[in-house]
Amino acid sequence: MEYPSDFPPASRTRVTAERLRAGKAFDEAREHAPHRAYGSTVHLEAELRRYILRQFAVFTSEACELVRQGIWSVERVEEAALEFLRLCTIEAASSKGFDKSGRAFGRDWIGNSGHIEPRVMREFRLTNGDDLKKNCFK
Repeated sequence: MEYPSDFPPASRTRVTAERLRAGKAFDEAREHAPHRAYGSTVHLEAELRRYILRQFAVFTSEACELVRQGIWSVERVEEAALEFLRLCTIEAASSKGFDKSGRAFGRDWIGNSGHIEPRVMREFRLTNGDDLKKNCFK
């Protein structure tokens, strides 16, 4: 995963640790997902969002700590968080976006322009709520 150059190494480690934990949980959920003859299941798409958002939550928490320390501005956190979410979504769709039979899903979450599709952002917002603002303004 690519991080902002001024994102501290200890914060990177915490995000990476959460990626590993979330990846294990996703892999287990994929293994136990009900079999579907055609296409991905809604269940696996929800699990992939959870995999992404678990990492995102740790990243934003770490970034908001930089706000509290006066190192980053809230605007910097918003910019970095959206880019992290975009990169994480790309990585997740390509590395985890397949069911136990190998059928792909989530490949259409990123548009031709490289941005997260609006319907996927809506799902992220519904799942994640306003956690960024809550984390930064405790």
